[in-house]
Amino acid sequence: MGAKNRVINGNYAGSLVVGGGSSNAGISLGFLKQLRLNSTTVESYEVLGGTAGAMSKNGYQVKILFKDGKKSLLEVDDKLYKAIVQACF
Repeated sequence: MGAKNRVINGNYAGSLVVGGGSSNAGISLGFLKQLRLNSTTVESYEVLGGTAGAMSKNGYQVKILFKDGKKSLLEVDDKLYKAIVQACF
């Protein structure tokens, strides 16, 4: 079983995490609306349960702290994880 590519806890819980190409990842907030995950919106991020390069069988669990003070815990696959890291660098 792979990563859910969802917000699994916190703000936006249950929402899909979409994108992944060209440093392009976001949280789907409804039809045609996305919250981009990049240096403009994300204050910091942290990989839980291991080192930044360690992916479990369920993907990466990434804690996101947004610049507006909201927090989310994501479970994402390798493609989305790499896109988030590149966009937030």
